[in-house]
Amino acid sequence: MPAGGFCTFPFPVPGTLRRLATPQAAFGPEKTPCQQSVTPVNNTKQETPRWSVAALGSGWHLARLAAAFLQQGARPWGWWAPAEESDPSAGQLQKQFPVLPHWETLLEPEAVQVVLVGKDPRAELQEPLRHLVQQPLQVILCHPMCLEWMFYYELEMHAQEGLGPPLAWSPVIWHPGLEVLLLRLERWEEPLERVVMQWESPQQGRESTPWELARCAGLLRVLAEPPNQVAATALPGAEDPWQHLELQLSSPHGPLVRWSARVAQQSCFQMELLSRKHRLVLQAEHPECSWTLEEEGGEPLRLQVVPEDAARRFARWWAKEQGVAPEPPRQQVEPSLQEPPRQKPPAGPAAEVLRVRPLELPHADFDAAARELELVGAVEESLRRGRRIQLHEMQYSEQQVFRGLMSALGCGLLVLSLIVFVVGELVAGRMGWGWGRWWPVVLLVLLGGFLLVQLLQFGPARSEQRK
Repeated sequence: MPAGGFCTFPFPVPGTLRRLATPQAAFGPEKTPCQQSVTPVNNTKQETPRWSVAALGSGWHLARLAAAFLQQGARPWGWWAPAEESDPSAGQLQKQFPVLPHWETLLEPEAVQVVLVGKDPRAELQEPLRHLVQQPLQVILCHPMCLEWMFYYELEMHAQEGLGPPLAWSPVIWHPGLEVLLLRLERWEEPLERVVMQWESPQQGRESTPWELARCAGLLRVLAEPPNQVAATALPGAEDPWQHLELQLSSPHGPLVRWSARVAQQSCFQMELLSRKHRLVLQAEHPECSWTLEEEGGEPLRLQVVPEDAARRFARWWAKEQGVAPEPPRQQVEPSLQEPPRQKPPAGPAAEVLRVRPLELPHADFDAAARELELVGAVEESLRRGRRIQLHEMQYSEQQVFRGLMSALGCGLLVLSLIVFVVGELVAGRMGWGWGRWWPVVLLVLLGGFLLVQLLQFGPARSEQRK
């Protein structure tokens, strides 16, 4: 993360466990496992909070995250969504926020400090986001907001005028059980050799499976090195290759990763982690629901959570990082959104794990989130071409984009110069056309203009400091 980000922490887990960042979005079709309605926050406290929050778009993830931020003392400033939005979560957001007539209201100076952004499958929020990331406010995406990885890199470039890149909140990465899982892997003291993920759902297809893959891509980055090769295989003759999909991901020094999606009557997620001496299986109805961890030779550990837990954890972390966490809480919250009472750690093998201090992880790395969407794009390309696709860990910047554009223009200019020479010297000269003798001047102007454009990269550089 560039300077000014809020989320880069050292990652204390050794071995093949890598930096943490993941994709996540609102569910594809709205009916999902462990989906629960979000109870609106009852703002009865008269004290005015020090900061305000707005919501853009819709989706259950956005509704849960908004409710969690309001619990931390934020003032609901407003909510805007496209006019044709028919998401069931829109009703919950309307109860939590005043409805804005248009998104340009968010551009008013010092109007809002935080903007939460929900799922955008139809690319209707991209134009507002291009403007919002350039303002002195914090943008937080329910990741993945969309499946267009190039738009994430575009946002990162636009954000150089604002507070830096947005934060990417992923419910799977903020799952309370992830820290327990990593601590168990740390005790193995040996690298992983294989990671097998299997996702079964009655709603598999192009409209939902890419979003589920994006949700799992963050876990893959945690448990293994970023893949540099991806090979996708679909069921032969299938009209929709995303209904029955097999992926194989590999990296130079990391474990072999396999991911599969199949149509089934009930939703089920399973992940198997294998090393030379150990085996651990994670099972859940959905990656965001309660987990069951079963290690070979040990008792199963049930990690009971509700979908709102991930949003609460992220909101508390963000408020603490910014120094705006309420002490005591500034709002009265409905019972369904209140924190469960803390219980005494259970006795037995699980107690040893749960007493360990929670790991500090870089939960909201926007650059890593963009690379996870890049993986989804590589799968689409592999299905289209029918072969293995190479992935490259490259850092994108305005200077690199400028140099790439100039290289392409330079090649085009060489071809154009040859055309000018042929037309001016061979055609116009032999035909006796008077204007043919001016072709060297035309060529000189073209080359001179191209060279002058190169000087733009040596102009005043944008400050790396964020406002």
